[in-house]
Amino acid sequence: MAPFLPWYYPPVIEIKEIKLADVQAEASKDLSNRFKSMAPKILRAYELRGSAQSGQTPLPDLTKAVGEFLNAFTKLDEEYGETGAILLEDTSELADYCLRCLAELRNWLDRLELTTLAPDVDKLIIGAGLWAMRHECEVTTPEPMVNALAFMANDATSKQELAAVFGLMQGLIHSTPEAIKNDLEKSNPNRPWRVLLLNFAIVSVRTQDPPMMLHAFETLQKRLPEECAGFFAEAVRQAEHSAFSDEVRGLLQAEQAKWMVKH
Repeated sequence: MAPFLPWYYPPVIEIKEIKLADVQAEASKDLSNRFKSMAPKILRAYELRGSAQSGQTPLPDLTKAVGEFLNAFTKLDEEYGETGAILLEDTSELADYCLRCLAELRNWLDRLELTTLAPDVDKLIIGAGLWAMRHECEVTTPEPMVNALAFMANDATSKQELAAVFGLMQGLIHSTPEAIKNDLEKSNPNRPWRVLLLNFAIVSVRTQDPPMMLHAFETLQKRLPEECAGFFAEAVRQAEHSAFSDEVRGLLQAEQAKWMVKH
């Protein structure tokens, strides 16, 4: 599981509120082509040192499966368009299985000494997840995208890039099945749903955009109310950093005050 995000981010430029539809991403054909250029390097490394690994899906099979999934995305986009529900059985399962295979492929990179390819695989994970969201699929295995978005947020160099992460997290929250949103099993603090919502709130704070912050806080309060007192207490402490504006600091203090009264 990716670590929780750092809180503050130095202001760079002003941004507007971002919706999922505004987030630009590579077309499915571009994702497929990107993977085709990457796969030979992974397979060569596997031939040199990876074939002795056990307990994992054989990498050639895994690589073949990912390529077939991405090709299927391209064909479905060509037939049904790049947005909107695809009224075929197993579309959600197709996208979810692709995400799981990409996550397993990413896990191979450390063994193959190919960690420099990790950001490229993360982009494929985000692209596959966005394909699912744009076609109104449920993302029943959100962990790969939760991790990839955390890395994407940490690599952001502008508020605009953070806003794009915010939009993708918002879309993933919407696309997560209700059974996961109900969050009945709370024993694991690193469960993807909890990490996603807390990182969503942290990204909103780092944008220093009040509408984004209020939306993320409302989501956190609705879905993880038991986390709010601790979250806002820590947020106020972090807001002492000079990167935060007085407006943001005041907003966070007001939110903390509400939860101090409740708890």
